[in-house]
Amino acid sequence: MELSKSFAAEFLAYARERLLTPKILTLGGAVAACATVASRAQHPELTAPLAFVLVWQFRLWDDLEDLGFDRVYHPERLLVRSAALRAFAATAAASMLAVGATLALAAGAGRALAYAVLVALFAAGYRLFREAPHRRLLRAHWVLAKYPALVFLAAWQPVSGRAAAVAALLYLMLCLIEIADDPGMRDMREARALAVAEGIAIAGIIVYGVLL
Repeated sequence: MELSKSFAAEFLAYARERLLTPKILTLGGAVAACATVASRAQHPELTAPLAFVLVWQFRLWDDLEDLGFDRVYHPERLLVRSAALRAFAATAAASMLAVGATLALAAGAGRALAYAVLVALFAAGYRLFREAPHRRLLRAHWVLAKYPALVFLAAWQPVSGRAAAVAALLYLMLCLIEIADDPGMRDMREARALAVAEGIAIAGIIVYGVLL
């Protein structure tokens, strides 16, 4: 009992530090808004909570995968100092099982299967990039690829063309922000070239949306 209370307190502290920050709340709001647009505002009362849960659980997973990096560059973070990493990992796994079951009940087996495939792909990707930590630019774009997928998962009944456009716009904007926000990537010639290409693609999607 004392152990469970201790972990609950630690998890709440982690949530305040990493899940309830303005950046992550804004990201959850962006995924929720894109999912709502993608499904023509059908059942936003279900779409928004699901979007936030998906963003939060993948943030926890990201943080668990980034422990090696954080031990060097962010030793002050709670997970780095935690003695309950197994409990955090179990929490992430339990939340994924719960979301999978919820999707199966609310949206059908197809949506739950798509979610399972996403989880499997990211499990494989994380393992791959653990073995190739120098692929920083590629890893950053891979990690961000989950967010357009979350748009489709959170949308009630995504309209294919509309969903693809808003998901692509979200992804490209996040990639552009990531490059601009990371001094290491800003110094990379290929990252700057990619940022220009992403900016052009963003403009193209916006113009396409206006013309429609």
